[in-house]
Amino acid sequence: MLTDFICPDGEHTGILGCLVTCRMERRCLSLPTLRECARTRPWTGSPSVTQLLNGTQMEFLKITVPYAIRPESRAFALLGTRHHERLAGGAIDDDTISEELFEGDTYKGHPDYLEGTTLWDYKTWGSYRVTRFLGLVSEKIDDPTGAVYEKSGKWGRAGSIKQVNLWTRSPLMADTHEPTLQLNAYRLVVEQHGYPVESMRLQITVRDGG
Repeated sequence: MLTDFICPDGEHTGILGCLVTCRMERRCLSLPTLRECARTRPWTGSPSVTQLLNGTQMEFLKITVPYAIRPESRAFALLGTRHHERLAGGAIDDDTISEELFEGDTYKGHPDYLEGTTLWDYKTWGSYRVTRFLGLVSEKIDDPTGAVYEKSGKWGRAGSIKQVNLWTRSPLMADTHEPTLQLNAYRLVVEQHGYPVESMRLQITVRDGG
């Protein structure tokens, strides 16, 4: 279980003590941020979809062995959590279900959004993860505008045509394994409760400009 934070100086400190009084001259992050970083879902005896995706040994150790984290390592997780919370707050229609816990025969899950027969999952990914998911590959080609380099460098000689990236999709390079498992796991547990799912969609917010 999560018991300690790793401070900027590398020392471990108990989370409860940290939230009461910082052992350093000043806090590394704001108190609300640290409280959010310390949040974990308690083990109830039934694995969640996320736990199953992470792997049995990893999740077993997280449940049974005390461990520590660097709070800043959860920065992107906080971004994703806030992203989900804002979108969940907008789900108010009668034919929608948002962030509801579904208990299945062998596992449980919190689907992000069920709209009629369409199951949605929200992602906040970096651009590199998006390129992997889409199977995007790039190759250098001559600039279609005919622009040339004004100075010589590792990119080419002065006067030669500039090289630009041409991005194309390669289905063989697409890494869709984990999202496919996750959405289908949600679909199965939702359908056990009588909600038919005819389509599944990812809504991806890219968190950087790459």
